[in-house]
Amino acid sequence: MLKRRLGFCLAVLMVVFLAVTVAGCGNRTANDVAGNKTKEAAVQSAGPEKDADRIPVSAAAKDGEAKNDTVQEKTLGKTADTKEPTGTKASPGTASDQDAFLEKGEGKTGQTAATVHLVVTKDFGSSKLLDKKVRMEPGWTVFDVLQANSQVKTGYSGGLITGINGVESQSGGFSGPREDWFFFVNGICSDVGAGDYELRAGDSVWWDYHSWDTFGLVNSAVIGCYPEPFLHGYRGKTRPTTVLCAPGSLDLGQTLKEALKASGVSSVGVRILNESLLSPRSGPTIVVGEWRHLKDSPYLDKLNQGYRRNGTFVHFTEDGVELLDYRGETARVYATNAAVIAATGEGLGDGSPLWLVIGIDREGLEQAVEALAGRPEKISGLYSAAVVEGKVMRLPF
Repeated sequence: MLKRRLGFCLAVLMVVFLAVTVAGCGNRTANDVAGNKTKEAAVQSAGPEKDADRIPVSAAAKDGEAKNDTVQEKTLGKTADTKEPTGTKASPGTASDQDAFLEKGEGKTGQTAATVHLVVTKDFGSSKLLDKKVRMEPGWTVFDVLQANSQVKTGYSGGLITGINGVESQSGGFSGPREDWFFFVNGICSDVGAGDYELRAGDSVWWDYHSWDTFGLVNSAVIGCYPEPFLHGYRGKTRPTTVLCAPGSLDLGQTLKEALKASGVSSVGVRILNESLLSPRSGPTIVVGEWRHLKDSPYLDKLNQGYRRNGTFVHFTEDGVELLDYRGETARVYATNAAVIAATGEGLGDGSPLWLVIGIDREGLEQAVEALAGRPEKISGLYSAAVVEGKVMRLPF
């Protein structure tokens, strides 16, 4: 009996330890790109957290309904129910109803329908479950749009999302894989729950289901929603875009500027790399250059050293660039004719993320810029990308 009790206590302590140490896109106290502590996030939005490791639907009910401040919790042995969350707007009906609505291009008042881009994938975007433009009503949230266009399973009295279209979260127990749903708006990991992020027309919402075995990893921004976040920004605020160029790369910076302008981005400036513009940033920032010209930047060097937790899945070394798998382990190494396209941010909800378009050499860098500017569909749905001998490769492996 004593051994059994001791075993039970040990199991409880292990669960508590894991809950405290697990970090990711959604920490209440999020890590920045170099692992330092940033301001406290309101609630977790898309990943493991100290005491709440799934996506909350809503922090509070709207329109005077009962409060719903349940956050995503993982309780061993507790069975999730399938009640719908309180405080959400009226559903527009089935997906087929929406298709007919969009064909007409009109809303209830005869005006052109507002739409958002909704994407649902698995395994860091490698398997696509849903990809379409869908209708939205004024005031709709991320959850409202998802609920109107897919089968959503919720748990804990509607306080968390446990499944989308039959793909359900897995706790993994003590040794199995832990898999959950993560979401991004315009390529930025939200700092609020799905029921609390109010969408604007033209926004891009991406839900991805994947493992989160790596402690400390933060996917605060992704590249797969391009031309977001440069076009519509975050939470309705569009900031000016700055392209920072290493010596000898101004021409490539101008190429990116022209591509962004052609995509509808209104304010884009090109400047020589300036350390003071890397942090704090006044808007989305793209760094372009060869690593040998960038490695002396204290900010970029520190970012590179934090490769296991900054969510880029790349690590530059004296010998080339290491490309990582989803656990943060080196999968491949390239020394020539290679470049990366990646994004990161200073914790959750960073409306001024940092994009990296960095090559081992000039040839690799030119091919990465050509892919981003001329073939942006190649990076659609990717967390990060490597461009090797002109071929775009999905990261993480």
